[in-house]
Amino acid sequence: MYPIRFFTRCAAAGLLFAAALAGAQDYPAKSIRMIIPFQAGGSLGQVAEAINSRLSQRLGQRVFIEYKPGLSGTTGATIVAQAPADGYTVLLTSESLLISSELVKVPYDPLKDFIPVSQLVRGYIVLIASPRYPANDIKSVITLARDNQGLTSFGSSGSGTTSRLVGEMLNIETKADLLHVPYRGASAARNDVVMRQVDLAFDDLGPALDAAKAGRIKMIALASSSRSKIAPNLPTISETFPGISADPMIGVWVRSGTPAAAVERLARELAAVVRDPAVAKILTEQTYEMVGSSPQEFGVEVNAAQEKYRRIVKTAGVELD
Repeated sequence: MYPIRFFTRCAAAGLLFAAALAGAQDYPAKSIRMIIPFQAGGSLGQVAEAINSRLSQRLGQRVFIEYKPGLSGTTGATIVAQAPADGYTVLLTSESLLISSELVKVPYDPLKDFIPVSQLVRGYIVLIASPRYPANDIKSVITLARDNQGLTSFGSSGSGTTSRLVGEMLNIETKADLLHVPYRGASAARNDVVMRQVDLAFDDLGPALDAAKAGRIKMIALASSSRSKIAPNLPTISETFPGISADPMIGVWVRSGTPAAAVERLARELAAVVRDPAVAKILTEQTYEMVGSSPQEFGVEVNAAQEKYRRIVKTAGVELD
């Protein structure tokens, strides 16, 4: 026979499990903090603001957007990594979560300490130049760069960004020897292209389209793996140099240990929100492509991206300037 205290302990454990299960099933029972690890006004803020109202409606709880910039996005990511694992503090960010961990010492492991919930959208990066730049296509750009070893410069939105790593991919694969010039944001790099202070820059497609229509810059090629529906006549770099591509991902992560029921609910509602016609219209106008993936699908993309960017950082010897 088992002693009475055995049954008492079993009953207590059962109650705790039932409470935890009920808590997960009732998620969310209070408001949610959505941490954006960069300043307001950027691409992450655009996506967050576009989905916020509809997401709050679907969850039945307010989602509060909080901008926590600093240290290449690691300040905001640390807040989420150290928050309770209950799904009430979420991180909306890009692949910068993965890249920054390869460049600086961070108090978390992006693959072990976070759960990928859903990729919301896919972005596009485009190589731009001044209208007076002598090359008009990517093959001519690389030929010109090879003929002027180390003298062709390219601007990026920062040392630890995808736009920087795309340039390094070009250097690795084509021996172009492009000189990197870091900026604090894509708009600053774009302005210096216009002023011809830098030869080239990797820019976000939306503002680049506006600048091109105004005659301030010209677009050379997309750095994505496929063409954009927004600019279908704009070729990709990989069409000329296979394998050179980067597909910016904006998605949501939560801390590891978050109940599976909460993760699944959040993923389901996020996917529904980005597919909502009104929300999708806003994001499409901002040149994003809707995704709305499951945690499993997003996890595959995250792991592949981490491996890719880690290889580039090591091969090119990328450091924060």
